[in-house]
Amino acid sequence: MNFDTLSTFQTIADCGSLTKAAARLRISQPALSRTLRLLESELGFSVFDRTGNSLHLNRNGEKFLNTVRKILSEYHACIGELRESNGISSHMIIITFSSVGNAIPYLTYAFRKLHPESTYTLRSGRFSRSDTSTNFFIMSSYHPIADKFHTLLAKEPLYMTVSSRNPLSHARQLKLSAMKGETFLYSGEENDMYETQLYFCEQAGLSPVAENIVSKQNVLLMLIRLNMGISLLPRIETEMVKQIPVSDIPCFRYVYLIRNPNTFQPALCREFEKFTIQYFKNTYR
Repeated sequence: MNFDTLSTFQTIADCGSLTKAAARLRISQPALSRTLRLLESELGFSVFDRTGNSLHLNRNGEKFLNTVRKILSEYHACIGELRESNGISSHMIIITFSSVGNAIPYLTYAFRKLHPESTYTLRSGRFSRSDTSTNFFIMSSYHPIADKFHTLLAKEPLYMTVSSRNPLSHARQLKLSAMKGETFLYSGEENDMYETQLYFCEQAGLSPVAENIVSKQNVLLMLIRLNMGISLLPRIETEMVKQIPVSDIPCFRYVYLIRNPNTFQPALCREFEKFTIQYFKNTYR
């Protein structure tokens, strides 16, 4: 048993299926199944209950996972601290985001002007407790989150977003509950906006239609420009689109920065965290 095996187990536990875990780890499912079998053989007991294609931690697995998280977190923190104390500086900042993707290039550009040595890996994805490489996650939610891991960056209003050719574009305000006859376009499920749109539309009595879920943001905006649907979105800068305040339901999204608790943050990352908080405060005030 080694750290790679423990990390793999943690990923399987977080994903809840071998198919999803194999895709995240970018290995074949048979290879992942062999790793899990060898782990359980070495432990002498099973850590998952199997139901169809799903895996659920049993009592053994839950206890083992708690210990594995502590071991991996302390291991990565120790290695990071030792590298920094020995003058081995990391200039790489890894950011995984499921929200405000359009703002991240400007954020990193502004930080690099102050720290030319900084380099970046930018990934589209959601927060994962098994991720031990990402330094920061940027995500959003339709409700406030109050805990020590989430730092609020911005509270953004959401607008009915329609084509400038749509008759609705002439309105000063729109009721979300009055949009039942419109073709509503939802962001893809991998984007935090999907859950936010779904929540507010359910509050207004709207139900999503499967064929109206659009994974790519640029495709969604193109469909709106072509007057093939409307959506609920934060402020965007694009042509041939009109954004109108919602009058019947307060619609906001809360944007958060999460410092990965499983990864050691070198000095440059600590500077980036402070800079990001101030950057969003200046940009979204």
